[in-house]
Amino acid sequence: MGSGLWRAAKRMVRITVEQVGHLAELVRLRLTAEELAVLASELSRIVAYMELLEEAAAASAPPFDHGPIELRQVRRDASKPGLRHRQALALAPKGRAGFFSVPKVM
Repeated sequence: MGSGLWRAAKRMVRITVEQVGHLAELVRLRLTAEELAVLASELSRIVAYMELLEEAAAASAPPFDHGPIELRQVRRDASKPGLRHRQALALAPKGRAGFFSVPKVM
């Protein structure tokens, strides 16, 4: 384990088995006591690593800058001719009464 991870592990936020159990209940997962313990440990390590990354990013990285807007390559919006209504409907898998027909979602 690298020195940074070791420091993170020392001050690691502990996610409890009870918290993981509550979350599992909310998402309707049935987990054994062993699975809950493993997940609690893994989630604690993930949170600690994210905190370590946050510290490293804040300490060493300058703010991200895209550069002056004048130097960016930005294309102009231009209107181009598109498909006519009838052409677009002809490409659709299904059409009815001049409209696109799609399956119901709900």
